[in-house]
Amino acid sequence: MPMWILMYVFSYSVSPAATNDRAEWRLLPAVVFQEFSNEERCNMAKSKLEGSLKESGSQA
Repeated sequence: MPMWILMYVFSYSVSPAATNDRAEWRLLPAVVFQEFSNEERCNMAKSKLEGSLKESGSQA
């Protein structure tokens, strides 16, 4: 049975105001894997993720 996997990497920064430890003032990457039973659902999730990222970029 075929399976589609959506993989994405995102990073977030720890706010310097939240900690005095300079080692924590860096980007922390995370990798996410999502499995889908069909290609259409995988593509829908990908589109939704891309739209969400565009919105957050315009709000920054």
